[in-house]
Amino acid sequence: MCAPGWNCDGSIPINRRSFPQVVLKVLQLLEKCLLGNYRMDAITLQPAAGATGELTGLLLIRAHHEKNGNPRKKVFDSGLGA
Repeated sequence: MCAPGWNCDGSIPINRRSFPQVVLKVLQLLEKCLLGNYRMDAITLQPAAGATGELTGLLLIRAHHEKNGNPRKKVFDSGLGA
C-alpha cells in the first residue's frame, strides 16, 4: 500500500507547481518521525537563532508587506545592528 501522494517505490512525484506541497509533506513526515522517536508533545523545524533565524524573520516581514500591497526593496539591514 502506498502513502497518499507518493509513488509505490517511495519516491514523490514532483513538478514545478507541486514542489512546495512536496516540501511540506517531507517536513510533516520528518516532524512525525521525530515526534515518534523522541516521544515529545511538539516539535518545530523553524530555523535556529543566528543568521538563519534572522534571515527567516526578514523574509517573513518582506512577504507580509508584499502580500499587503506595500512591496519594499529594503525592510532593514539587521535586527542585531551588524
